[in-house]
Amino acid sequence: MVLLHGKLVVVGDMTVGKTAICHVAGNEATAYPKTYNCTNLADLVLKQIRVPDSDDTVEFFLFDSSGNSVYLDALRDVWVTMDMYCIVYDVTNRSSFKNCAMWLEQLSQSRGDHNIFGVLVGNKIDKENHRVVSTQEGKQLATSRKMGFFECSAKDNKGIGEIFKYLASEFVTRYRTRIRTLEKMARDNY
Repeated sequence: MVLLHGKLVVVGDMTVGKTAICHVAGNEATAYPKTYNCTNLADLVLKQIRVPDSDDTVEFFLFDSSGNSVYLDALRDVWVTMDMYCIVYDVTNRSSFKNCAMWLEQLSQSRGDHNIFGVLVGNKIDKENHRVVSTQEGKQLATSRKMGFFECSAKDNKGIGEIFKYLASEFVTRYRTRIRTLEKMARDNY
């Protein structure tokens, strides 16, 4: 059994639903936020996920980052120690999808470490009649950037759990790989 702590940075344009996703995840969907204030800089939400088919648990420190560009310089200081990221876009807003590349670049500049991983999340699938970004477009972007891909509705609590189960599983897998690598290095040096 392993208990790991991981810093998950959640980014994306304003009003794509980052705060709603974090709130629903952190509160086990007991209450969807009908109203909330725009996030200033970053809010912290804690969430524990048991890795499917194991006794391992990951405690996420979710940093819900503001989508306001005014805070970018300060956010880079928050992002520098991230273990993983979640880039969110609104499936009814093409501009928020196009800006995902910019968010990925901002995260890369902050961390400068290619060992981190992340997911691309299309939110607001409950508004299917207003969709302008297809599932295929999201999958293509995620695949080209070597990210996991998910679609969800924070409003209806659809797909949220799958995102965090994936991130937890991947985080534990990477941890175990690092441990094996270090053990091998130790054996080889003796």
